Amino acid sequence: MKLTQIELRTKFQHKAEQEFNKESWSIPEFYWSFLKNYNTDKTKKCVIRLDSDWGETVNKITDQANVVQINMNFDFDSYFKSSDNIKKVLQLKVLHTGMMKIAEVKGWDIDSILDAYNKVVKNDLKYEFLVSEKIKASPNKKYYINFWCEWDISYCKLYWVLYDKQKKEIARKLIIEKDSFLGEFVYYIKYKWLDNENIVLENKHRCDEVFNINLNKYLTK
Repeated sequence: MKLTQIELRTKFQHKAEQEFNKESWSIPEFYWSFLKNYNTDKTKKCVIRLDSDWGETVNKITDQANVVQINMNFDFDSYFKSSDNIKKVLQLKVLHTGMMKIAEVKGWDIDSILDAYNKVVKNDLKYEFLVSEKIKASPNKKYYINFWCEWDISYCKLYWVLYDKQKKEIARKLIIEKDSFLGEFVYYIKYKWLDNENIVLENKHRCDEVFNINLNKYLTK
């Protein structure tokens, strides 16, 4: 079975639950993006659950209904005094430590976990990516479109990216900006060319949004 999600969350009803959980999305998603084909037997989801002091239950691992969870201690006071960049470092550290412990107990491949961590660090903890693996050509085959995502600790931004016939970027522009905890919408967007100048993009993840994109002023006449 493939790993479909990794979550970094506080203990239930923790005093920092709302504040922390809303900004603990981009790093777990970035980390998971390198583990999409990771073999986890019957596990589909891993949850790193945080508290200031778990006591005797620290590092306890539970396994139920295809979800594996581990309890990890975390210094919330230091975390909330930190800059966004340091916050991401602290998130990655506890996330990776938790995943390593789970992998060791479950007998999963350790090298893949280490590789995911190293790739996140190599990319400066910036989760930025093209949404589609293939760019879509306009009806006249003169232009191509794709979408660029920048997912950070406090926001998720989606841009359209226009390319010429040689697939050289012509322009890009911000379409949507949402809170980080709503960033999953980028995985579910649908779009198509209406004609050689117009594109429609739909977001139906937790809402019903339609964006009409006119590219006329960016096209070569």
